[in-house]
Amino acid sequence: MRKNNALSQILIVGSGGLSAQFITVLSTFVVTRLYSPEHYAAWAILIATVAIIGGNCTLRYETAIVLPSDSRHAAQLFLLSSLLSLGSAGLLAMGFFLCGGFIDNHLGTSGIGSLRYLLCLLVACTGITASCQGWFTRVREFWVVALSAGLLAAFTLIAQFTAAMIGTNNANGLIVGTIIGQTASTFILVCILVYRHPYAVFGNFSWRDLRATAWNYRNYPRYITPYSVIQDLTTRSALYLMTIFSPGAAVGYFAFASRLSSFPVTLLGGAIRPVLYQKASVSRTAELQEYVLSLMRLIIKVGTPLWIFFIFNASLLMKIGFGSAWEPASRFAVVLSISASIQLLSGWMDRLFDVRGKQRLAFQLQFFFSCASIAALVVGHWLFKDVFGAICLQVAVLTIQFLSCLYIAFRISDFQTSTLTKCATEFIKIAAIMSTVAVAISGFSLPYRCFIYLCASVIYATRNVQLELNYLRATA
Repeated sequence: MRKNNALSQILIVGSGGLSAQFITVLSTFVVTRLYSPEHYAAWAILIATVAIIGGNCTLRYETAIVLPSDSRHAAQLFLLSSLLSLGSAGLLAMGFFLCGGFIDNHLGTSGIGSLRYLLCLLVACTGITASCQGWFTRVREFWVVALSAGLLAAFTLIAQFTAAMIGTNNANGLIVGTIIGQTASTFILVCILVYRHPYAVFGNFSWRDLRATAWNYRNYPRYITPYSVIQDLTTRSALYLMTIFSPGAAVGYFAFASRLSSFPVTLLGGAIRPVLYQKASVSRTAELQEYVLSLMRLIIKVGTPLWIFFIFNASLLMKIGFGSAWEPASRFAVVLSISASIQLLSGWMDRLFDVRGKQRLAFQLQFFFSCASIAALVVGHWLFKDVFGAICLQVAVLTIQFLSCLYIAFRISDFQTSTLTKCATEFIKIAAIMSTVAVAISGFSLPYRCFIYLCASVIYATRNVQLELNYLRATA
């Protein structure tokens, strides 16, 4: 069977991410006109909290599925992570039943009544989806990973739109839409798994082997899970702080801006991370270094012009795209995009820590910067008496974090760190050129601005991107 080259693998996974992001952007145009910022804020806070549970209920064993040399051990990891997802959902349901009042007050579920039990289904489906994606990444069936991302976004959009049309255009409509979208996409993903790999996954069940597998890969719950939980809490700390100190609409603006700034990070991370993880486990250092550098240069050359255009036109784009009610979110989006631009280069390199057996180092780094990030929020609010100033200070800390993790990932992988300076120089050069273009055309109307800037970007990209594309096409 012919192997897909590295670019094809990324594009296959990225196609799902791209379709998912396209549908998500489309849903954003719809949602912002059907739901108010206050309803969006209530939904964002609840789903962000539940996502921490759902994203870590597997104790991150699913990230190790790609590593074992034989399918039997990989199947045990899949079954282990799936069972942990179901167990976590059961524990959450029991918690709602026994301590409903306490959980409602701290999880923000007091306003949704019996719908809170459906959140347990959301937790289980989130974990099972991650487990299935880990398995399909192992067997290099990246098209299934792509399909699941697209289906999730499509089902969620349909459900949330339908909820608004039948009169539930409040936070409950957004919540139910999210649950329906996740459940439907997980069901299809499991059906594909059962059809294509029934024996490889379900024919190896053994309680003894499950216990042995849990012990052999104990570094994942010991280091990767706390790392992931702390990372999630840090990412959402600004949202929680705004809930305390700001009105509902401001929380909605920030949550919306945060979602927008995470679009490219999620898209690229979802496309590159599984391919890099699989490649890093089998490639030599020199080959892997050139592969990583080629990806970084490609991201810089394509992404920087788009980022500069957004920086200069954020307010107008937000007003035209999502309505004047959401224009205040533009200042949050601009600030958040600064750290997101660096995360585009470093966010998908966390798998290098796993492959090199540096989970403990990754946890220590995340813990340190998480403490620094939360401290920056608190100090920033104390200094500026304003949540926006606090977020600016946190973004500065996050930018330092992403740069540091990028440098350390190169060090532990035995890459030449001097190449990072060349990448930084390329980034600064492109940013300076495209900023000059943006300033020069600032007097034109938005359509002309877009056309002129797009032409300039295409001319630049055509001359500078081909080399990276050729290398990725040639890499198996």
